[in-house]
Parts: sequence; C-alpha cells; structure tokens
Amino acid sequence: MKKTVFHILLLCLFVNSFGQIKVNSDGEVAIGNLSTASYNLDVKGDTRFTKYEDEDGNHSIMIDLYNRDMNIYPGSGLDADLGKSSCYWDAAYLYNVNYYVLYQYSDINTKENINTIDSALIKIQKIRGVKFDYKESLFSDIDDKEKQTEKIAESKNKNGLIAQELLTVFPEVVKLDEETGLYKVNYIEMIPILVEAIKEQQEQIEDLQKIVSEHEDEIILLKKNK
Repeated sequence: MKKTVFHILLLCLFVNSFGQIKVNSDGEVAIGNLSTASYNLDVKGDTRFTKYEDEDGNHSIMIDLYNRDMNIYPGSGLDADLGKSSCYWDAAYLYNVNYYVLYQYSDINTKENINTIDSALIKIQKIRGVKFDYKESLFSDIDDKEKQTEKIAESKNKNGLIAQELLTVFPEVVKLDEETGLYKVNYIEMIPILVEAIKEQQEQIEDLQKIVSEHEDEIILLKKNK
C-alpha cells in the first residue's frame, strides 16, 4: 500500500515538474504551456472534447452552469468564431439572440429548381399577424425566481404568427420539433414571400391608377363638350 501511494506521489511530482499539467496550492489546474493556473481549469492551446454517449445512445457534451449568471465568451471582442464554413453546428437552442450582422447562405450556385413565388398576395391574405403573451408555464423550470419573473415580463406583448395557421398556407416554413412536440416557424423564409406579395400589390395599384387616369381624361372631355 505504501509503495502504491509512493508511486502515485512520484507520478504527480513528475507530471507537475516536467509535464504540461500543473496543479497549484489552491487546487487550480493548468494544462499546456502555462507556468501556473489563473482559474480552476486553465488551458492553453487547442482543446478537444470527445463526445459522450448516454444510455440511450445519444451523443452530447454537457456543461452544468450552476451559477445562473455565468457566461461563455471569448477573451476579447470579435476575435473568435463559433464553428466555420466547413464544420458548422447543426442546431442551436437559445432564448435570446443578440447580433450586429446576420447572413444566410443564398448563393445561386447552391440552388436548383428556381421559380418565382406566385399568388403570394392571396396566400398572405389567408394568414394573420397576432399580438400575444407566452404562457408563464414555459418558464416553470427556472429555479431562480428573480430570473423567472424577468423572463415572464419579457415574454409579454409579443408579435408573431401562429404555426398551425401557417401550416395550411405555407407548410414549408413550419417544422415540428419532435423533442418538444411544438411547432416552430422559419420567419426569415417568410421574407421572399412578402417581397413577391408587395410586388403583386403594387401591380394592382398601378393598374387601378391607370384606370382612374383614363376615367379622369374621359371626365375632362365630357366637361369640355358640354
């Protein structure tokens, strides 16, 4: 037993002295080319987390943030990316998203079967924009009561569409989340539909203006002939 303990202590001393893993007197761990750790876990260099497979066969990396005010951010502003064009995240589930610029790939070289959207105005007239409050039960899993109250207040007086109503007109912009059983809407994909609807409406306005103009000319002639 004593020999085993001695070997473990010797190994720790060897790693601490010559390796790239160092533990200071406060129990903080430094990994990589660092003289000492400044945080509980301080890593310098490229880092990879291997996926975890649970008993149901799902793969994930879970980070428990017991402190509700904890943030994950780069060391300084605008010097880090999350993913890249050749290796991107499949899905992100977020409550609030704040950004300066948002781009979506829309290059013609990535598309085929391209057709102009028709009858957009008629379809738009079949749906409605609504004002609503999110149900307070959606925030019941937030343990921090102050944070829960804040989220409930933020969820009032919202503007949007009803996914189930869109299903009958624009099913391509609605998707069922199999995990939650709730429908979600791709609002960005509604933009080109609105563009074509506005163009169709403008054509109708211009046609009506022509008719009005023609009638005005007829009225002027009738007045002159009196």
